[in-house]
Amino acid sequence: VFVLCAVSGVQVPGRTIAVDRQMRRYNVPRLSFIDKMGRLGADPWRVINQIRTKLRILAIAVQVLIGVEDQLKEVLIPHLVGWKAIYNKGTKGIEVIELDEIPVSVLELATKNRTELEELQRDEGEFVLMGSNA
Repeated sequence: VFVLCAVSGVQVPGRTIAVDRQMRRYNVPRLSFIDKMGRLGADPWRVINQIRTKLRILAIAVQVLIGVEDQLKEVLIPHLVGWKAIYNKGTKGIEVIELDEIPVSVLELATKNRTELEELQRDEGEFVLMGSNA
């Protein structure tokens, strides 16, 4: 798992580049995770763009987080593969609630990302959705 900060993103020069270089050298498959979404200045879309441009890695959001920074009160994630909204509530988000309806506030963004994911699947093959419940 390649963990990146939602605020600082891909750091050039820095640890991000060193880790990327090692992963490439040893042919390590990667799943990128964007962390620290509750911090001021968090922007996952900027980080995804940095992965694409600075690291030259095909990157696509499999989940769309609703709310960043101080708006991240409860986590609601439209799961793009299964097309569900998943809420984590309660202490430490232990209670999981799944809904079949994506909220209107992110429906356009979720639809765009799902289309991009489907196009990637069609162009690149089975590795994209491997291990999903789809």
